[in-house]
Amino acid sequence: MKYLIIGTGGTGGAIGGFLAANGKDVSFIARGAHLDAMRKRGLTIRSDRRGDLHIPDVQASEMKDYRGSPDVVFVCVKGYSLGDTIPFLRRAARPDTVVIPILNIYGTGGKMAARLPELTITDGCVYISSYVSAPGEITQRGNIFRVVFGMRDGSFPPVFDDIRADLTESGIDTVVSENIRRDAFQKFSCVSPMAAAGAYFDATVGELRSDPHRRSVYQQLVVEVGRLAQAMGIPFDTDVVQENLEILDQMTPESTASLQKDLKRGQKSEMDGLIFEVIRLGEKYRVPVPTYWKIAKHFGYSNVFDPIEVGGMELRNRIIRSATRDGVENEDGTVSDRQIRIFEELAENETGLIITGHLYVSPEGRASRSQNGICGDEFIPGLRRLTRAVHEREGCVVAQISHAGAKAVVPEPAAPCGLELIPGKKARMLTEKEIGKICLDFADAASRARQAGFDGVQIHMAHHYLLSQFLTPEMNTRTDDYGGSAENRFRICRRVVEEVRRECGHDYPVLVKLNSNVPQGDETYEAELIGLVRELEKLGVCAVELSGYDFSARRPNERNYYLDRAARVQQSTGIPVILVGGIRSLSDIARVLDSGVRLVSFSRPFICQGDLVSRLRAGEKPRCTGCNQCFTLPQSRGIRCVFHQAD
Repeated sequence: MKYLIIGTGGTGGAIGGFLAANGKDVSFIARGAHLDAMRKRGLTIRSDRRGDLHIPDVQASEMKDYRGSPDVVFVCVKGYSLGDTIPFLRRAARPDTVVIPILNIYGTGGKMAARLPELTITDGCVYISSYVSAPGEITQRGNIFRVVFGMRDGSFPPVFDDIRADLTESGIDTVVSENIRRDAFQKFSCVSPMAAAGAYFDATVGELRSDPHRRSVYQQLVVEVGRLAQAMGIPFDTDVVQENLEILDQMTPESTASLQKDLKRGQKSEMDGLIFEVIRLGEKYRVPVPTYWKIAKHFGYSNVFDPIEVGGMELRNRIIRSATRDGVENEDGTVSDRQIRIFEELAENETGLIITGHLYVSPEGRASRSQNGICGDEFIPGLRRLTRAVHEREGCVVAQISHAGAKAVVPEPAAPCGLELIPGKKARMLTEKEIGKICLDFADAASRARQAGFDGVQIHMAHHYLLSQFLTPEMNTRTDDYGGSAENRFRICRRVVEEVRRECGHDYPVLVKLNSNVPQGDETYEAELIGLVRELEKLGVCAVELSGYDFSARRPNERNYYLDRAARVQQSTGIPVILVGGIRSLSDIARVLDSGVRLVSFSRPFICQGDLVSRLRAGEKPRCTGCNQCFTLPQSRGIRCVFHQAD
């Protein structure tokens, strides 16, 4: 049989190395210096169990270069890299290929099977102490090396006998489990407490077992996982607490969990799968896990990665890509290939909801010369390509629709009154007839968004574009039905929402973006804002995103710019509030969600790192510094961020 090892680290390198040294046909997926060394010098295994092994002519490549057709695939990556394997397996595996995930994270096989239903995917775990000791070299310590795998439904395909025979002949103890849920969770009951206690105390195994308090915390973590197993209907065959304490006492004193190593290096980690997942399982099965909660909070845990329903949209998590001009659209305002790639990356990395940059609803409302448009049917094909790219990756995407008003790059901009927001270009006052037409333009744009496959629309009422100009007291000096009181200033917004509802139906999700502050009279604006959000809720708007007029003037080290006001708005209304601005870490996210605000959104951090959600899930801090150079770089240098390189 042909074997493929995805992830040639300590575990994958040992499994594949033992098989290859026994003459089996094995290919390895690796990268970087490790891959280079394997290609040049082969793969060396320093093994306490089998002695030194060397595979001189190793078959090794990156995923993109692999062209084989494997019979068996061992997936031995870290949990945060699992998403990268899905599109690769769709290409490389056959329907009869057996995929055996060997990860520290419980339930990996089930998650993979949901995304790859056409493949035979087991669950699995491994007992081994091994690591990459040098590029092209794996060190395996001790005499324990056992692979356990099986189908979640208890079935036993005949090929499993062949796999077991190959592994056993190669010197690997192998168990084909009749209850892989139990066996995998029993392994998790050892790995997870060790990682949690080790990371929390930043302690070695020796320090954990010799210090009474630390040992007690480790023991309590095992107890909590054991209770969780009982609630999940997973009966253990042994006393899991006693067994894990014995394992702790037998381990090398200087050993540390890989999670600790990753945290110290500032690298991605399996924090989410090893610690945060226990919190989620505890809530699902109503099992108290207070020790896990304490440790999870220490590392910035929140429910941000939990699914949520918004307006009928089932979001994978509570992280939103806030509306952001991509800066790489076609000159005629249609969607470019580079934009498609941006949205593909956002969706592949499980962004909960993606909101497009603002799309102008009429030529008179265009904010920049190449801004994406939605004012005519000629824009629909490109927008449909964009929504298809997101939906193929199981994501949700909403179109933000907007009119620039006094900020429009047209010969004669129009606004609530004679505003001059572009130097030297004073806007004229809109007539009531023109206001009525603009409301219909928004409705037509929303209809095109629905035709293009968007899951909903967001109406842009913030950042001093047209609807924000009407809402902001000092920008609206009209004396008719569209100026003066808060009710009058809101009138055009009400009409826009009503027209969109009339055109698209009451089941189509409509979101709104608002400023949480104003330049003048901000002290009294909060009550007005709360009243405005309540009115939007009555109109059927399903979520309100709060930003601020001054977001680009905030200092780079400021955090959670508008949190206090957003929290009070959320407490005063029933509609989900989304907060954007100055959110840069899991701890920032936790403070937002702990305040009661339902969701968080990012703009500049997503420009910097399109895979931001995957990085946050892996415990990384976003790289974005808030320097604001992304506002000009696409035009000046053809890149979107100072950390990017030109194509």
